[in-house]
Formats: sequence, C-alpha cells, structure tokens
Amino acid sequence: MKFKLGFARPVVLGPNFNQGRKVRKPVSRFVIPALGILLALFFGLAAAVLPWQFLVGIAGLPLLLLIGLAFPLPIFAISLLLMFGLVPEFIMAALPLGGAALRPPELMLIFLFVVVGFKSLVQGVSLVAPLKQIKVLLFVLALGLFLGVLKGKFVSHNVLAMADARQFVGWLALPISIWFLSTKPEVLHKLVIGIAILSAVLMLAQLALGVQLIFGFRGAETLGTEFRDVTRSAIGGGLFFLAYAAYSLFLSACHSEKNRLIYLVGCILAIGGVVASFNRGVWAGFVLCALLLLVFKPKTRHGFLMPLVALLLMVSIGLAGLFVAKPRVADAMLSRVLSLQEEGKRGSSLGFRFEENSQAVEAIRKNPLLGVGMGGEYKHAYRQLGVGGGFDTENSYIHNGYLSLWLKLGLMGAIIPVALLYFVGKGFANVAKNRSTEVPVEHKLKCLSAVAAIALSFVSALTSPDWSTMGQLAAFSIFIAILIVPVKAGADVRA
Repeated sequence: MKFKLGFARPVVLGPNFNQGRKVRKPVSRFVIPALGILLALFFGLAAAVLPWQFLVGIAGLPLLLLIGLAFPLPIFAISLLLMFGLVPEFIMAALPLGGAALRPPELMLIFLFVVVGFKSLVQGVSLVAPLKQIKVLLFVLALGLFLGVLKGKFVSHNVLAMADARQFVGWLALPISIWFLSTKPEVLHKLVIGIAILSAVLMLAQLALGVQLIFGFRGAETLGTEFRDVTRSAIGGGLFFLAYAAYSLFLSACHSEKNRLIYLVGCILAIGGVVASFNRGVWAGFVLCALLLLVFKPKTRHGFLMPLVALLLMVSIGLAGLFVAKPRVADAMLSRVLSLQEEGKRGSSLGFRFEENSQAVEAIRKNPLLGVGMGGEYKHAYRQLGVGGGFDTENSYIHNGYLSLWLKLGLMGAIIPVALLYFVGKGFANVAKNRSTEVPVEHKLKCLSAVAAIALSFVSALTSPDWSTMGQLAAFSIFIAILIVPVKAGADVRA
C-alpha cells in the first residue's frame, strides 16, 4: 500500500503582488524589544532607590497573582500562623518601607486583600454590604488612623510611627473573612478551630518538654526568676482563637447528636492552651465570658449541665495528673494565681504597669485630642533589669489596650472601645432574642462564641494592647465577620 504525502505535490506560485513594494514588518518586532528596553530602564533606575525585595516582588507578581487566585485559603492560614509565631518568620525576608519593615504576615495579608478584592468583583460578591453594620466603628477607626499617622509621622516625626501603623494591617483580615464566609461559609470556622487545636498542642508540648516550638515574640520564655524551669507560651491573637474554639466546641457538644466526646476533648485542649499562656488577664476574661456564654446560650438539643459536668470532671483529672507528673508546673499555676495579693506593690509586674498607666494618662492630659501619635514616646521611667524576670525599655509601648489606642489615635482611639462594646452587647442580645428557625442553630452558636471571644478582650486589654496589635486585630476581624455576614438555611450565601 502506497501513502501519498500532501506536501509532496507541486505548489503553484501565483504572481508576486509585493514585488517592487516595501513589505511592512509586524508591529511585534518593535513592541517587544521596546517593552524589554523600558523594563530594563525601570528596574535599572528603581534599583537605586527601591530595595531589592520590592523589585523581585514586582518581577514575580504575575506568578504570585496566579498562586493567590488558586490558593487563597492556604495563604490566609500561613499568614495567621506567622502572626501567632507558629511558623518561624525568619525563614522569609521582610520589606523595608517608609521607615518600617513589612514582615511576611503583613505582606501576605495585603496581597490576599488584593486577590480577594479581584475575586469578589469577578464573582459578584459584595464585601461592602456587611460592613454597613459597623460603619460607625470603621469611620472612627479610619479617622483615628489618619490623625495618628499625621501626628506621628509628619508632625512629630516619630521614628517608630510607621512601625506602629503597620500593626493595624490586621484589619485587612475583615474583608478577607467576609469573602470566605460569603463563598465558603464553613471553611473559616474550621480554619480557626484547626489553628486553635494546633496552637494548644504546641503550647502544651512546649510546657511539658521545655523545648521551644513557638517562635513568635516572647513565644517561649521562662516564668520569672522563681520558676525558670517552667516555660510559658505567647501566641498573640492565637489566644482568642483558643477561647473561640473552647466556647464553640463546648456548645457543639451541647447541640450535636454525635461526636460529643470528641468536641469535649477538643475543648479541653483549647482550655489547656489558655492555661499554658500563664496570662492572668486572659484567664480572668476567659472564665467571665464562659459564664456569659451559659447565660446567653440559645436553645440546643441537649442542656449544658451534662457536658459541663463531664468537662469539669476532665479538668479535675487533668489537674490531678499535672500535680503528679509536673509538680513544678502545678506550683507555678498556683503561684500565678495567689501572687495577685502581692501585685500592685512597687517593683511588681502590676505595679510597673500602674506606673506606665499614670505616665500615659499624663501624656493624654497634655494633648487629649491627638495623643502622642503613632510611635510617640510617653514613658520616662524604665523597668529595672531583673525585676519580675525581665526588663522593659520601650518608650512608646504600653500594657493597656484602652490607653494604647488613645495615645496612638487620639480621641478617636478612646471612642473605639465604646463602639466595640456596643457591638458586643448588641451581639449578645441578638443571639439571645433570635428565635427564628430560618437561622441554623449552628450559626447562632458560632456567633455566640465569636461575641464571647471579642468580649474577652475587654478584660485582657487591661494588661495588654490587644486593640493595637496585628495578630489580635486579625482575630477580632474574623470574629466580627462571623457576626455581620448573614447565613440563612436554604438561602444563597451570595445574596
């Protein structure tokens, strides 16, 4: 059998109409080299004024956008893990910009905010509509940030102005969370629970083994001079994830028909993480908000008495085992609670914070409208080396969330806790009064857990600047998104 090849046939050429005429060259032959020259000039000139990390980021931006569009959830998870110190951020470079260094968590949040904004436009998902419920809070926050940066950076020329300002990048987690809840409602809840359980396991392992497993700021440190063999953990906003997980898993044990024991075990792990922080402000707030949780709990399939008894029994067994296996840790816990009667004296941890607060109040009294601005210094007395197991030489940092906002954002910063308190109170009331069958009970329980986790900050803010720290702000943004994005049974979540 013979095969005939098509190209073997003779080709008849027609007359050459271009003969004697100049052939026009394709435009691409000029455009592509011109673009190459322009890019080379841009990067060559920019290299003299911009850091190399910024130039590398611009060159790899198309690839990064594709990755962000394909994997938004893993990027969000990694940024949260970096904020809480569960992933060491020293493995990634920082970007110096405007007198501050944008670290990996901030860069990833900003990048994901752009990606989510693009995806919401394409999908027709509104990120603005849910925000109308907290428009007063957002307006006060935006005005306060503007005045704080204006005073700190351009009027007072504070060196740490932009370093303070970058902490508020954590608020970008709010529109990001709204998009996740509008497109994949269950994903965000599972992400928070997963990060909380991972944090609790690492904190308990760090406490038991004495090996550093958390790499954030003060992620692993000894508990004072008396208990140098006991390691405490600090995970920033992750503590509020632990509170949300404990509340949510306990309420799930009250409502679920199956896996109730698993929910209680997860709740115990989350409580263990809270204990391993050795943060007395968080301890007090956690217990107080747990009581509020029981008061405002909506009707569930089962009462809370039996799950509560089982939970208390597990806690008692755990404490008894702790006294046997780790008596030093148990002694440290007791000492942490009983030492409250010694606190407040000069030289103690609480006494030092009283001195901080008095100096902050004096600085606010001198300029109540604008405060000291971002990065402003107010402190003139330093903590002595070795007192309480450490020292403190920051002139602008303060262990008080209420005063921190007023110092940095001026009078607008003083209004933010009031607006947030109104939002929390309204959240408790809405959950308690909502008898609608259109809203799933599971969603009501998540909302109640989110409100309780935010309410916890009103106690912890007495000893920590939770409302002006990026990790905590990211956590609060997620909880606020859970409360303002409506989810109804059988309804389109994009509506």
